[in-house]
Amino acid sequence: MHIRKGGDLALKIFEFHRPPTADDLEKPTDKRMLALARGMYYSDFDLEEAHALTAIDGWFLFRMQNIVDIYHRLEKEDVTTVTGELLLEAKQAGVSDRQLAKKIGSNEYTVRQARFAKGITPCVKQIDTVAGEWPTQTNYLYTTFIRVEDDVRFNMKNAVMVLGSGVYRIGSSVEFHLSCVVWIRELKPEETSVFGGFILFVAIFMT
Repeated sequence: MHIRKGGDLALKIFEFHRPPTADDLEKPTDKRMLALARGMYYSDFDLEEAHALTAIDGWFLFRMQNIVDIYHRLEKEDVTTVTGELLLEAKQAGVSDRQLAKKIGSNEYTVRQARFAKGITPCVKQIDTVAGEWPTQTNYLYTTFIRVEDDVRFNMKNAVMVLGSGVYRIGSSVEFHLSCVVWIRELKPEETSVFGGFILFVAIFMT
C-alpha cells in the first residue's frame, strides 16, 4: 500500500532558494522556518547568530540543527550501507520514508522494507488523560518511533480496521465521525478486534 503524505509534498513546493538574510530571520513570516532550515543546511550562519536574529530559544534551534546533521549523514549512505541505528535516529527525528529515500538515493518502498528488515517499526502508546492520578482507561492512541513497548495489547484474530474520513472543517465533520463510532459499536458484539481512527492517524500507524 502506498500512502502519500502532504507534509512531504509541501516542503518541495516551498523551498527557500537563496541564502537567508538577517531580514529573513528577524521577521516572523511564514517563510522564516524555511530560511532557518536552508541556512543550517548550507552553514550560512551558526546557532548563536540564529538565536540573536530570531530570539527563538536555543532548545528548538538545536533540535532543528540535529535534523540537518542527520540529513548530512544520510547523504553519505545508500540503502545497502545505511545502518539501523541511523535509520532509527532519522525516524525518531521525524524524517519520513520518502525523505529518507531522497537522501540515500532510493525509493520509499525500498526504505520501508529496509526498516522492516532491521526491525524499525513504531510502537503504539496510550495518551494519559488523567495525568497519572490513576490508570487511564481511555483508548486514545498514537504511534512513535521513540519506543520501548506497546501500551496496549493487540488481538489480530478476526481484526477489522475502520478508517475515518480524515479532517473536515469545523461544523461539517460530526456525522462522518459518528458513522465510524456506529460501525465500531456494531462490530464489537461480534467478538471482533476493532481498530478505528482518522485517516491521518491510520496513515501514520501503518508506516
